[in-house]
Amino acid sequence: MGRQAKSAVQNWLHGTTSQAKTAPVVFAAGRPRIPKHLSPQGRKALKRAVQILEQRRTLTESDEPILTLFADTYAFWVNAKTEVGDELLISTTVTDNNGTVRTVRRTNPMIKVMEAAAVRLFALSKSLGFSQVDIGRCKTTAVDPGKEIIPGSARDMYPELYDASGKWIGEKESEKVIPFVPLPPPTEPEEE
Repeated sequence: MGRQAKSAVQNWLHGTTSQAKTAPVVFAAGRPRIPKHLSPQGRKALKRAVQILEQRRTLTESDEPILTLFADTYAFWVNAKTEVGDELLISTTVTDNNGTVRTVRRTNPMIKVMEAAAVRLFALSKSLGFSQVDIGRCKTTAVDPGKEIIPGSARDMYPELYDASGKWIGEKESEKVIPFVPLPPPTEPEEE
């Protein structure tokens, strides 16, 4: 583990410059496509994961393979879990060395399948940054300049001239929008 960075005051006192990398890594935000081979449960899981990553601003188009694996594993885990249900022990018939048939209760073999899918699901969710521990390791994507409104800019002062994506719609289109006109403050009646 490296040494902590000096503060600006310490750098000034020592006559050094900071070597710390303060510029954030910028990734282009994007939305991956939904593969056609996913089951309905897998699609639901993928859409929910995409929604979470979009809200955190950590979603890129290159996340498609890992999100697909996450969705497939989630659907597989849910199917195994529903198949196990309440049957932790199942009855099977076996023959012993003497040739007598008897019924034996054993653990459901789907439990091992369900556990393996749960371990894989946990690893995939950690790599996507879904846990509180791993959320800090995820780099945020760049802010879309069309969505960011700079205070004092023309888009901030005259929002009726821009559409929702931040594009100029011009004077002709803005005539359809009723402009906001503030009312003067109410005057108090004069006392005699």
